[in-house]
Amino acid sequence: MDNTAVSGSYHGVEIGSPEFDALYAYDGNDLGFEWNPDATTFRLWAPTAAQVSLNLYDSDQSSDAPLRESVAMARHDKGVWSATVLGDLRDQAYDYQVTFEDGSSNTTPDPYAVAAVVNGHRSVVLAPEQMTIPDFPRMPHFSSLQTDARIAELSVRDSTISPTSGVSEAHRGKFLGLTEKGTTNSFGKSTGLDYLVKLGVTHVQIMPMYDFESVDETKPFSDDNYNWGYDPLNYNVPEGSFSTNPYDPATRIREAKLMVRALHEAGIRVVMDVVYNHVYSLKTHPLALSVPGYFFRTVDGKLTSRSFCGNDVASERAMGRKYIIDSLRYWIENFRLDGIRFDILGLIDNETIRQARAMMDEIDTSILAYGEGWDMHADLPTEQMTVQEYANLVDNQEGRGSRTGSTVGFFNDSLRDNLKGADFDSEPTSRGFVTGEPGKERIIAYNMLGTQPTQDEEIVKSHGTAMNHADASQVVQYAEIHDGMTLFDKLAISLGYAELDEQGNPITSSPVLRNLDGEKLQDVARRQMLATAAALLAQGVPEIQLGQEFLRTKDGEHNSYNTGDTQNAIDWNRLANPVAARVARFVRDLWALRASTPAFRYSSYQQINAHASVLAMENGVVAWRVSDESHAYTVVLNANEVPQRVREVSSGYYEVLCENSEVVEPRALEVAHGFTAAGLSVNVLRRSVL
Repeated sequence: MDNTAVSGSYHGVEIGSPEFDALYAYDGNDLGFEWNPDATTFRLWAPTAAQVSLNLYDSDQSSDAPLRESVAMARHDKGVWSATVLGDLRDQAYDYQVTFEDGSSNTTPDPYAVAAVVNGHRSVVLAPEQMTIPDFPRMPHFSSLQTDARIAELSVRDSTISPTSGVSEAHRGKFLGLTEKGTTNSFGKSTGLDYLVKLGVTHVQIMPMYDFESVDETKPFSDDNYNWGYDPLNYNVPEGSFSTNPYDPATRIREAKLMVRALHEAGIRVVMDVVYNHVYSLKTHPLALSVPGYFFRTVDGKLTSRSFCGNDVASERAMGRKYIIDSLRYWIENFRLDGIRFDILGLIDNETIRQARAMMDEIDTSILAYGEGWDMHADLPTEQMTVQEYANLVDNQEGRGSRTGSTVGFFNDSLRDNLKGADFDSEPTSRGFVTGEPGKERIIAYNMLGTQPTQDEEIVKSHGTAMNHADASQVVQYAEIHDGMTLFDKLAISLGYAELDEQGNPITSSPVLRNLDGEKLQDVARRQMLATAAALLAQGVPEIQLGQEFLRTKDGEHNSYNTGDTQNAIDWNRLANPVAARVARFVRDLWALRASTPAFRYSSYQQINAHASVLAMENGVVAWRVSDESHAYTVVLNANEVPQRVREVSSGYYEVLCENSEVVEPRALEVAHGFTAAGLSVNVLRRSVL
């Protein structure tokens, strides 16, 4: 943890204060390098520096090439330093030597770097054509409703690193792994890109793909050289370990774009996971090295760590805000991104997010934006942070905010935790609605209708804070994501099917979960379908973690951020298991049902309340009715192990669309004195309202 004194003053003005921003905040769009065939100009914002030198190195193909030349930079208004070097500087490695008035100095990469040497501690100049791929337009406008999205989260590495992915060995775990077509597992089942198309997702949410510090790009992948990547080094540079040649700065950029293009050509949009709330280390990060004391929050001269990562980015300061928005714009415009997922969104102030959303709207109002809006008790007033309690402050629909029709969404852990039980390491065996915990029905029903603002004490208490969403498009409904145990592991552990140690924690080296079979596997699968269906049929924006739909396991590990490929790699051969294959088919078919049914995709709470109502929410059953212009749909979730008659389903003639957790060809059904739902089942009925 970088818990060192980092605050201070410059010429009598506190660094990072409003007075400092008034004197030195810079609004130009020319920081970084500006390449031309005849000369390149470098610009760095470093207002507290007494001297800055530009260091030029002999090669961009290594991290330790010798220094060729050092060029003095000139100071300009607002503390911007610049130098122009004649000649064609493409492939030029560089960094800055920043010297302060006390004689100390830092060597730093360019905070605005878009290319870097292997492992990222020097920046590189590239000409535009070196970073360009052909036939790479933006995708068309997606939808005016964020609730039309169907999102699957994946990791570049995890999704194709296993030989079971069928991806060529050279591309496994790389950007190019997600460009290959025709890949299959050992049993001939589609994997990778082809599988995503068949699954029916509209978007993939890609875990960190910017340059992070925790993986050594000079070494091959291994369990000891693994990390999710929530530890930024170069915010605007793609991660080198995902490249087929991390030593060549341009290759990673082109290959990242090739991945996005391949997904776009398959009809799938790309959401990038960004981490602007903290960095890996102030000792190596260019924001900390170029202007010490400015970009990170402090209290009493010590760094805050509400992110639990040793530092919190001061997004509310003028240049912190500018940096985040500039970085987002770079990625969205140059990599044609279709969405942004914010890690620990609750640590970013909501004015920065409003301005970031406005920037996205200039490009395309259908760009998705959402994140983790937990209240992290940041050292700013809560109402200034982007948290669920003040979610309505970042919405622009129905005449709110900028009135562009866009919004910013929030992950809904109320649904996640009440479906399956909390899965923090101290609560591995806790249960939820689908594992028989009584008293969860009312909270599940509340979430099915879009997690609306409420003063209900029970619901607020279950979540820990009020949730003031403006509409359902601000609610990301999910049961599994990369954080925490996989849904399969959590359910199996809760049901007593795992091997536990003396403290009651799963033994992650045990093969029990990975080899679960027979009635135990069937039991977990039925509950998995129940939990997943709740997220997919709830009003809001549904998301799964890739592999959730075929019973992905990480051996009970609740935080696999650095545990290696052995636990994190997707085992595509699980699709050959008939039980897992049935779950995958159910999720695919249920998503298709959602996509074809406007009643499941309302955005405004006014629409939801006019067209939806809860029928039952007790004794292990949640049932609700929702209608659109032509049909009314009744959904029944039965979390009991035995059949239940739901008398609240009105008598009459229906079509069965989903029965006992299987989407079926519509067939006629007469309901009299209630509907009987099979044990542990999802059921959807339809009747005409014309």
